[in-house]
Formats: sequence, structure tokens, C-alpha cells
Amino acid sequence: MTRLSFFLPALALLMSASLSAQTYYSFSTSNKFSSSDPCRVFIGVGTSRTEGGLHVDYTVDNTPATTYGIKPGDVILALDGVQVRSQGELERERDKHKQGEAFTLAIMRGGQQQTINARFKECTEEEREASIVRLEEKMAQLNDLQKNMEESFKSFTWNDRPILGVYENSGANTGDGLVIESLVSGKGAEKAGLQGGDVIINVEGNTVTGTSTLRNALQGHKAGDAVKVVVVRNGSTLTKTVTLSGQNTFTFNVERDPCKVFIGVYTSTNNTNGRGLLVNGVIDNTPAKESNVQPGDIILAFNGKAVGSHQELTSERDQKKPGDAFTLTVLRNGQTIEINARFKSCDTPTVKEETVEVLEESAERKEPETIQTELVTLEAYPNPTYGMVNVKFEAEAVPTTVRIYDMEGKTVFTRDLPQFSGNFAEQVNLFGQKAGNYVISVQQGDKVRTKQITLLPRA
Repeated sequence: MTRLSFFLPALALLMSASLSAQTYYSFSTSNKFSSSDPCRVFIGVGTSRTEGGLHVDYTVDNTPATTYGIKPGDVILALDGVQVRSQGELERERDKHKQGEAFTLAIMRGGQQQTINARFKECTEEEREASIVRLEEKMAQLNDLQKNMEESFKSFTWNDRPILGVYENSGANTGDGLVIESLVSGKGAEKAGLQGGDVIINVEGNTVTGTSTLRNALQGHKAGDAVKVVVVRNGSTLTKTVTLSGQNTFTFNVERDPCKVFIGVYTSTNNTNGRGLLVNGVIDNTPAKESNVQPGDIILAFNGKAVGSHQELTSERDQKKPGDAFTLTVLRNGQTIEINARFKSCDTPTVKEETVEVLEESAERKEPETIQTELVTLEAYPNPTYGMVNVKFEAEAVPTTVRIYDMEGKTVFTRDLPQFSGNFAEQVNLFGQKAGNYVISVQQGDKVRTKQITLLPRA
């Protein structure tokens, strides 16, 4: 089994789910999901979890929901007498029915429990024929999607990145060192006797102020190397020898058009306090690398114009031409500096770039040990989507982070949940993003669950 094998069940699941008559959705201009297959059993409600049942967030026109008077704000308690507490439970009970069959919903409205007797629609012969045509079109689309995904998988590279094996206490970090919150069990830091509360100030002669500078200090090393780590513990300075451990990550290789201006950084807005863009990684053989932009830098401005999002940075970048000079204003270790660089000329040979790992920069900050675990039940639909995607999961009620990445590692959505209740249901808008494959990541401590989704182009 290859390293890429974990993607194959996801692809198989996408194919089987998309070919099922129960998983077709389309997105309407009213920003509500509607059934695109009239021959499926469909209630016509969008829900989110609430105490005692499912809150009706919206209803879809020309469905049993609107025909029989279900309203936004109602709370669905049961279907045919079976209690439902999640969208999955509601769909499982719904899918026991066939077209035209009667069903009963117990709901709570205005503090009063009511019973709604309804019936699923039965499609006409014309609708049935149209459904078959749409199914054939969907199958052709999925065949193209499968070919694209197979080509994409060829570009993945797996790496064993060196780490100490510590979790950073970012809340206690004052910039004078990396404060260790806890240790990764079995890794080099634990074996060397580092402790929670220690402050790492230097690694192999390199000053450490946090995660990004620690990562810089470990560049050029590999798992198994022994490094000198200087820590402060209870006011005393200690030097420990730590044997580096390996952290499994993957990268994505793509060919870049040399006649398109390209800075060569991967960014996010995490940990910037609303000011600028954090550089998560720098790509070799690019203007950023050649002008010494570093991971951990915060880009404040491009040619003197403030940038606060990836889109703002690329918008300013795209006003330039190959060979043009540009200036980045960055914040590094508390100091603002100007970095003068120049875009590569159009006659520069096409280079293969290698992204930073798709699992965003968190080398010593509770980074996932595995790509996929049984941590959560993670749903994302419709998939493929034209823009809006429902993300739902249930997991342990511990601090949780939800992210969505594109295949170049750029974060397009982040939701930090320090007081996570155990249930998540949110509609994410991917309109404006480039068509292609994206990864949804749900992280809890050192565990992560991922799911791939596809954003389709709109005409």
C-alpha cells in the first residue's frame, strides 16, 4: 500500500455517493440547497443541531416541507416516531421511504409540540427521464473529475520533517523564547528530559522566539540528528541534547508558468492580530527565496500598499509584469524591514515548485501525527460544489480548529473553536476561489481528520 492509498477510499466514497440517487444537490441563486433529482425522497429542509432535535434553518420551495407547512424556526423532534438529533439520523429515517409514501414529523413550534402529516412527492415520467439524463451527465463529469484527481495524486510527495516533539504554549509566549506547553509522547524532546514550562531560547546556535524560528533552526537537519537545545527552567539555563524525531507530512508539486508573476510565499492570516499575512512557507527558486523572505515573516505591504488578505496581495502582485522590481514590507522578530525583490523574467525556464505541507505550519504546535483518524464523523456536501458547502461533524468537546486548504496549501477558511461543544454545522462560502480540489481539516490536539472536496467552475 502506498502513502497515497488513504485518498483512494475518499475517491471511492465520492464516486459512490455522487452516483446515488440520494446525494444530488444543486445550488440556487437564493443560497439554499434544492433537490436536483425529482425522483428522490426529499423533505426539503436545511437543519442545524439544537437542544432536543433539529432546528429548521430554511425550507426549499416545491417540496413536502413547504407543501405541508414546515417553517424556518421549527424544531424537528422525530420522523415517524423515531427521535432525530442530527441531519444524518433524519436522512436515515427519510431514506427508509419511497416516492409517494406518507410520513409524520413531530415538531416544536412556539413552545408547543405539533404533528405534521406529509407525503413524499412522486415524480412524473418526464421527470424520471430528465433524471436519467442528469445522471448520465453527472457520471461523465465524475469520470473527468476522477482523471483530474488521478493526475493530481501523481504530484504528491511525502516527507519526514524533523521536529523536537514539543507543543508551544502560544498564550504564554512573550517573544523571549518558545514556551513548552507539553511534549509529544515518545519524541526526542521527551526522551531528552525537556519539560512543560521550559522556555526554548536557542537551537544549534539559532535564537528561538516561537514556532517559526524553531522551524528555521531545524532547516537542514533530518530525523535522527542530535541538536543542542538551550532552555530556561525556573530561572536556570540548561543545555539538552535532543535527537530529532520525524513528522510525516506531504507536499504537492506543480508546474508554474514562467510568464506569470509569482512571489513564492504561502500565507495565512493566523496569528497576525488582523495585521498583514503570516508567511507559512517559501518556495525555492522564486523571488521570495532569493530575497531572503523567511517563514514567520508577516507581510504588511506590497510596494507600500497595505495587504491584509491573500487576495489583496495577489491583486497588487498581478499589476506587475515579469522582470519588474517590487518591495515587500515585512515584520520580523518585532522589527519592520523592507525587502527589495524582482519578479523573474519571462524567459526563465519553467520550474517545478514544491509547496509547504498542506497541513498548515504548526511544526511544534500540536501538529497532527496522522493524516486521518477516527477522531470525527466528518460530512461535507454537496460535493462537488459550485460554491457553498455544508460542513458538519461530531467530535469530542475539546478545543478544535477547522480549516480548508487549496492544493497549494493556502488557507481559505479557518474557524478556531476553543470552547467546542462537540457538534459543528456551518455553511462555508467558497465563491471567488479557484475551481479545483480542496481539503477540509478538523484538528483536535495531535489528531486530525481530513476530507477532500471539489469546487466546480461556474459558467
